[in-house]
Amino acid sequence: MSVKIIIVGPAASGKTTLAERMRKNGLSVAKLATSRPKRNEQDNEYKFVSRQEISHCQMRVEYNGWLYAINYMEFLASEVFIVGPEMLRQIRNQEPETPLVVIYLDIPESIRYERLIQREMPGDTAIARIGRDRTDFQGFTDYTIRITDPNF
Repeated sequence: MSVKIIIVGPAASGKTTLAERMRKNGLSVAKLATSRPKRNEQDNEYKFVSRQEISHCQMRVEYNGWLYAINYMEFLASEVFIVGPEMLRQIRNQEPETPLVVIYLDIPESIRYERLIQREMPGDTAIARIGRDRTDFQGFTDYTIRITDPNF
């Protein structure tokens, strides 16, 4: 059984940047499915599907009104995943024998805020995202490696 690398962190902490570095070094990065619309034409981090298509996935969460899910075949085929704390809990519960290395990007809020205000986020705001992340990551300790340097 191969090790899965799980990247966890609040919005604008650098999760996609880290995953891209891993992809460039030959690791396969999973594309989660989501019911949210694309932010722009360059938004290709996810598979954009209907809520109905996601409803059959065992590992799924709802965040800000949108569903996010990992297809089981994608889970088996991929090495790197970008998920939140709730999806991490589901992975641990449904795949308890799978060895995980969890990388937590715990980047300061002030830096994340500056990054967030540069993003297109229809129906959302930087302040709202940071508030939800505070709740989601309060007391979060389920990691192997914690990165606090925004220039990692």
